[in-house]
Amino acid sequence: MKEVFAEVEAEVRRELDAMVEQPESGEDRLRAIIRFFFEIVGAHPLLRLLADPIEGPQLWRTVPAEEMEELLADDDRYFMDVADRLKETGALDAGASSYLVAAVPRLALAISQARDLIGDDRYAAVVDLVVEGLTTELHGRPTA
Repeated sequence: MKEVFAEVEAEVRRELDAMVEQPESGEDRLRAIIRFFFEIVGAHPLLRLLADPIEGPQLWRTVPAEEMEELLADDDRYFMDVADRLKETGALDAGASSYLVAAVPRLALAISQARDLIGDDRYAAVVDLVVEGLTTELHGRPTA
């Protein structure tokens, strides 16, 4: 199972790295990256399982605590690097919290896990609110 998780992680990182390098405007690129985290959870079979409110926690419990800490720390380092690259291109405001960027994938997973509570009819609206709110917060508010 560990190998399967590693392959999914590598695939998602390749897609994300390609998005970080896209020539779109900074704000549009950031918006697309944030939305990507919500979309990939629903699009990838293993990530759908992890987002399932019943199956997900059972899968997470199969990973020993020490290994989970290492995996999460590696993810945090990777997403902090993504934040740094986005800052270099101007897609992310220089003063934006890299920690907030690193938390976006976990936030997307948590919201996806609560999809049955939110309801399918409201889920898309919740995702839109989160994506737009984070884009505004992380790209920088326009000055008057």
